[in-house]
Amino acid sequence: MASTKATTSASCWYAHPSLHIIAFLVFCLLVGFGILARTERYFGNLYRGWDSQFYYSAALSIAYDLDLDITNDIERTTYPKPFSDQSGGAFTQLPRRSDGRVLNKYPIGTSLVEVPMVLVGKWFVPESEKNKFPTGFSPTELRIVAWGLFIFTSIGLTVLYKNLRKDFGVSGALIGVIGCWSGTSLFYYSAIFPFMSHAIAFVVLVVCMSIFRGIVASANVGSSVNMALFTLGLALSALFLVRPQQIVLVVFLLPQFLYFASRVEIRRWWIGASLAICSIAMAITVQALINKDQFQLAGINAYSHGGEGFSWLNPDLHAVLISESRGLFRFSPVFLIALMGLMFFARSIPSYSWAFIANALFQIYLVAAWSSPLQGDSFGCRMLSDNSAIVAIGLANLYCHSSAFNRIAIIVLALVCVSWTNYLLLNYIS
Repeated sequence: MASTKATTSASCWYAHPSLHIIAFLVFCLLVGFGILARTERYFGNLYRGWDSQFYYSAALSIAYDLDLDITNDIERTTYPKPFSDQSGGAFTQLPRRSDGRVLNKYPIGTSLVEVPMVLVGKWFVPESEKNKFPTGFSPTELRIVAWGLFIFTSIGLTVLYKNLRKDFGVSGALIGVIGCWSGTSLFYYSAIFPFMSHAIAFVVLVVCMSIFRGIVASANVGSSVNMALFTLGLALSALFLVRPQQIVLVVFLLPQFLYFASRVEIRRWWIGASLAICSIAMAITVQALINKDQFQLAGINAYSHGGEGFSWLNPDLHAVLISESRGLFRFSPVFLIALMGLMFFARSIPSYSWAFIANALFQIYLVAAWSSPLQGDSFGCRMLSDNSAIVAIGLANLYCHSSAFNRIAIIVLALVCVSWTNYLLLNYIS
């Protein structure tokens, strides 16, 4: 009798969706916090790099100075090495205006995400660090911001798992999400070096996918999607402010939206669609005004002021996909397995995900056409880690529609790919 009760209890636990989701979130947090702790012990800190310091300095400027001039913030950094020349001149490599102000070409979205974490961090600084480190740069403050950024990523991974669980079951969702996290550059830019924008962009894209999934489901039964469309507009606005190039997603969402709109009464979607358009337009305007404040010239692409741009007719696909230093398929071969799931079982892919798959493929072309297809200092093809959710979809779809024997082969092959990626990662950080 006791044995039967225990078995029933275990079965109920396994079948309960909420417990699955909580368990997965806890798993992500434990793994991430453990790796962040190991990273801090290994490097002595969690804060380094070039781009990341501009994002974080802007967050400090907003939190403490209530402005967007990062000059005094970035010059207080505890990691000035990237900004100093070989002769030892401090901060000589920082881009400046004629009036001495440091220029910040990076979008504001990542910094806005960091602001509340910065404000939380200042309340936990021990007395021993207050006079030893500049405001915002104590180990405790940096640690809390890193934790906050990883919690943000963990929530995104959990949302992705929740959605894929409905489409592919528990096993497919687990293999997909864990594979897309541990087998791509997303792992490095979330659990080892979280101060970049890639993990945040990944989360926002997952949120957009989740909202659009609901819109497709509602439209299929003729329900109102006004609130969902407005929420999607807010998410797309956030996406633009974090990674402007990802806003191309709207182009791929539009055909599917128009198809469903034609099947639903206009009153059920026009208000939400109008508010979504206004939200995106407002985000673009805000970023354009910020760029004008920085460069004294209007424009939504601040990178162009430094001579960066696109060579649309000469994309360097070799550098992006197979080069020894950055190649997507070399550093993250799990993408190849995911492509098999997207190609061989295309008809079983959930309809809501096709726009995101198309956007990810376009991002490959976009990065290849960029004036710096090698993406500066980077582990693998970091810019495409934003779109890692399609790896989860591909892996889950392949696993779900394979035979029992093939499923074992898929798991083994995925483990080999993930192991290879992490072997390269260990070489990169050491």
